[in-house]
Amino acid sequence: MSDVEYLRSFLTEYADFPKPGVGFLDIFPLLRNPLAFETLITHFVHHILSQTIPKSLLKKVDVVVGLDARGFLLGTDHRTAVGRSFRPG
Repeated sequence: MSDVEYLRSFLTEYADFPKPGVGFLDIFPLLRNPLAFETLITHFVHHILSQTIPKSLLKKVDVVVGLDARGFLLGTDHRTAVGRSFRPG
């Protein structure tokens, strides 16, 4: 099983929640599993360092911003991994 398949195995999508036409993706089972959570953060950080930063104008990260509830949950771990500060947005 690939890492992506492993991570997807923790996710459940609920169609038409909270209203018709909207899908809710439950990530909390993934957050409850330390190995799955570490795998997720590792993949995010690898993508940031190998794909996002090389394509950016300044080639660096100044700050990690968490824009919503999930951003608050994941942003601090990203900040730690890339060695920058975290700002809730």
